Amino acid sequence: MDAEKRVTETLDQMKAAADRARKIGIVLGFLTASILLIGGVSAWWAANVGGKHREEGTVWHGLSEIKGF
Repeated sequence: MDAEKRVTETLDQMKAAADRARKIGIVLGFLTASILLIGGVSAWWAANVGGKHREEGTVWHGLSEIKGF
């Protein structure tokens, strides 16, 4: 009887731990996807701004003292 009770309690703890790990994995997956999306949008925006500066021939004044600009 005591052995069955201990086994049942252990199984319940294992199920709870597995459920918690599954939930954490889902949250981390969504966070990773959202961070990648934000990074992609930032890169797209920066590429557009840089392309506009290149096409117009304008340079930010803070870079005017750097060799080659």
